[in-house]
Formats: sequence, C-alpha cells, structure tokens
Amino acid sequence: MEILEDPSGQLNIDQVASPDMDSRFYPSSEEIPHFGITRSAIWIRFRVEDISNNIPNWLLQVRHATLDYVDLYLPDTAGGYRTYTSGLLMPDAQQDFPDNHYVFEIPAGLQPDQYIYLRIATTNSMILPATLWSPSAFDQKERNEALIWGVYYGILLGMVIFNGLLFLSLRDRDYLYLVLYILAVLIQTAFIDGRIKDILPSDLGYQFFYLNPLYTIPVLPALLLFSTSFLKTREFAPRL
Repeated sequence: MEILEDPSGQLNIDQVASPDMDSRFYPSSEEIPHFGITRSAIWIRFRVEDISNNIPNWLLQVRHATLDYVDLYLPDTAGGYRTYTSGLLMPDAQQDFPDNHYVFEIPAGLQPDQYIYLRIATTNSMILPATLWSPSAFDQKERNEALIWGVYYGILLGMVIFNGLLFLSLRDRDYLYLVLYILAVLIQTAFIDGRIKDILPSDLGYQFFYLNPLYTIPVLPALLLFSTSFLKTREFAPRL
C-alpha cells in the first residue's frame, strides 16, 4: 500500500495516476494508517496479484464509518478509470455495497501491474483500516461481528430496562442517571460504528452523522451526574 497526501484536495485521478506522481507516493509504515484531523485528501494505491484465484470478485472494505468521502478508482479496458463513490455524506442509495462501513467490489481480470486507487477526505479523524476480503470470508466475518455486537447492544439495552424499572419502583435518582449514561454510551457507540444507519430512514441516516456531537457530549455529564449522586459527593466530598 502506497500513500500520497494532497494538501490542496484538488488532485484528480488522471493527475494522481500519471508517472509524474510516482515519486510523491511513499509506502505505508503502518498496517492501519492514521493521519489525525487533516484537511488534506489522502490517496492510496495498491496492486493485487492473482486476483482471479477462482474467486469471481473480491471485496475491499474501509472499516471506519465516519469518513466523509471514500472514492474508489478501478482501471478499465480503455486505459482510464471507473469511479465508485461512498462516504457518510453520500446517501445509502448511492453506495455500491450495503454495509455500515464502506465496501467495494474488486472484479477479477485486473492485471498484476495495474494500480487500484482510493481517495479519502474527511473532517473527522482520518483512520484508514483497509482490508481485501473474499466474499466467503467477508460473510463469515459479518456474521461473527453481528453476533458480538448483538450481544453487546443487548446487554446495554437490558441494563437500561432493568435500571429504568428500578427507578420507577424505588424513585432513586441513581438509577435514572445510570440509565441516561448507558443510553448516551449506546447511542455514541452506534454512531461511531455506523450502526445508527440501521435504525434511521435510509434517506436521512447519513445526514444524522453531523449530529454526532449532540450524542457524544452528553456522555460525560451523564457520568458525572451518576457518580456524584451514587457516591454522595455533596455529603462526603463537598469541596470536590
């Protein structure tokens, strides 16, 4: 995997794929490249050898749900590139593969010397965990993750219901604050992992990612409310 950083964000695929740009690409020193918060567009290029291998197509997954724009450029037979777009600012109907993250099909028949390009731009943290999957391995991974996440969300929802019932019966504010904290964590996790799109209308879900701060900020106040109430800090540590 090789990387090119475009501070202007204006380079197009023809410019990036030209031989003049070869010297600006550098090999990634990380398995998952991190760029923090940056206004630069990041280009990634890579080649896939033995792409056929009795597999009709491969699946390229970029597993970071809060990337604004994720564009894939595949070489075509005319010497140009086919463009496939995704990203949280793109409605689900315009994405190439239904997933909480960004998944593209890489067809068989590509030559080993042909580069595949990815362009990523975002106002959020730039983390690029890109993985190439066979369809069978991808399906198995998705089933395993669905089971794990189902257990995780199920436990949190069970805690919300249980502590909510305790609050209704005992009228103890500790349980109410705990319910608020768990709900805040649950919603924040759903946003970060992209699963919030599963419960929002498909034509609105991608827009709700911009409300992420509204769901992130309440986590700390809810935790503080629960902690001060449960630990009775007003009584035992008034200065704190």
